[in-house]
Amino acid sequence: MGMNFYDIIKKVDKEGFYKAIQSTKREDIEAILDKECISISDIPALLSEYVWDYLDVLSRRAKEITKRRFGNNILLYAPLYLSNICVNDCEYCGYRISNKESRITLSLDEVLLEAERLHRLGFKHILLVAGEDRRSVSTQYLNEVISRLVGLFPSISIEVGSLSLEEYKELVEAGLDGLTIYQEVYEEEVYREFHKKGPKSNYYQRLITPEEGLKAGIRRLGIGFLMGLNDFRYELYLLSLHLDYLIKRYWKAFYTVSFPRIRKSVSNFVIPHPVRDDELILSICILRNVFEDVGLVLSTREPPSLRDRLIGVGITQMSAGSKTNPGGYTLNLSTENQFDVEDTRDLNEVMRVIRNTGYEAVLKDWDTSFLEVSKR
Repeated sequence: MGMNFYDIIKKVDKEGFYKAIQSTKREDIEAILDKECISISDIPALLSEYVWDYLDVLSRRAKEITKRRFGNNILLYAPLYLSNICVNDCEYCGYRISNKESRITLSLDEVLLEAERLHRLGFKHILLVAGEDRRSVSTQYLNEVISRLVGLFPSISIEVGSLSLEEYKELVEAGLDGLTIYQEVYEEEVYREFHKKGPKSNYYQRLITPEEGLKAGIRRLGIGFLMGLNDFRYELYLLSLHLDYLIKRYWKAFYTVSFPRIRKSVSNFVIPHPVRDDELILSICILRNVFEDVGLVLSTREPPSLRDRLIGVGITQMSAGSKTNPGGYTLNLSTENQFDVEDTRDLNEVMRVIRNTGYEAVLKDWDTSFLEVSKR
């Protein structure tokens, strides 16, 4: 069995990472900002206390890179929640098994109603989301859902529990092209604190899942960590190592990184490491400077004022008009949200703001067109 990312992350020198941050001087940051290309090795310095004096410079660089690599386009997508049934007991999640709430899995006809609503609104990118329960959301169920939706959406992604290589191959054959799977926490000891029960408690399996999807033929991969569970600085560094590992081995895929901050849910979870707005902005700017061709995603977890401010500053994709409960678009079912949405504006309002900022709100991008051609 060959080396995978678990073998790499086990060897990361955490103490050395923090020593590099603490030893950074102002001139070190200035030297980095004078470089044509910023690398992963520069990340600790850019997370030092002196970086706040240079955030505007880093932000301008991020904006210039984004415009050069992605133009003025902001791609919009929508999540479609299939089920809130989950056998995991993740402490921060509204869907954790120990929460007493109404649980439901949409029928295929109900999924189609929800999807047709999003299609009429103009969405071409859809993300299918579900809690982890193999009885309710089986591979067969996902296969049938994707098969029904492939005629409506040129790009279909899933955000569900970890699947096997063979299962991903089956779904790719049905028309799946994207996989979103957040590690939640990259530091193994901290991961185990918040994931004590259920299949998601298997840190190793979660960590290798993105690579399994890529081996199966996934063309779009989205990763990230849940901001607020651990020191965002160390998590950002580990995510960067993961992203670099995947890009070097599966260079034909298109990658995105999301920045989900923990939001209020029925779990009433107390956030151990709250992430400020400026820390979120810094994270986005650092990743854009290090990974020039990676899409950066901001969801409706964030308030309108911050989302509007970040248009073009690294961010290339946004969700819009999102509902985070099964049946939220058309069925009006009595189900809890997975988390509270901060930006409740509808699609048209988000598109209007993007255009007023001088950018173009896009519902179908060039990469999707490429995928369509490659499947013929």
